[in-house]
Amino acid sequence: MWADRDLGDLSYTVFDTETTGLDPTGGDEIISVGAVRVVNRRLLRNESFERLVDPQRRVPAGSTAVHGITSAMLAGQPTIDVVLPAFARYAADTVLVGHNVGFDMQFLRLAEPRTRRARFAQPVLDTLLLDAALHPTTTSTRSRRSPDASVWPCWAGTPRSATPW
Repeated sequence: MWADRDLGDLSYTVFDTETTGLDPTGGDEIISVGAVRVVNRRLLRNESFERLVDPQRRVPAGSTAVHGITSAMLAGQPTIDVVLPAFARYAADTVLVGHNVGFDMQFLRLAEPRTRRARFAQPVLDTLLLDAALHPTTTSTRSRRSPDASVWPCWAGTPRSATPW
């Protein structure tokens, strides 16, 4: 379904998460999911996905300093078991795209069992890894390794177009 199609013919969900911290296996949780779709090489500005998530724990001050989201802002918001299935429906049949997206995917995949409905089995494109592939001599202070081995700068096969839009 995916490998034989031109990159320009695919639909994309470009997304990011915010979290309570950097350790998904140590109890940190997703507190925000934001996304936009790209279909037919056009950004669908009116079809964005923006949800705050109650993590059922406090947001550390250090995390709030990074993203500006406070525990008070999350009080009364839906929990991940409600938000994640909605995001999975929004992103269905699209390639997921993110910067250092292995981080986000690890959080999403660890939350999947709590929802019983959300699954993210589609291809994932990491713009950080794509940048490293396109600019191999450029050095960066940020790691170019994805913590999720299933995330690649492109999927198996030879794409017929180098630019999705």
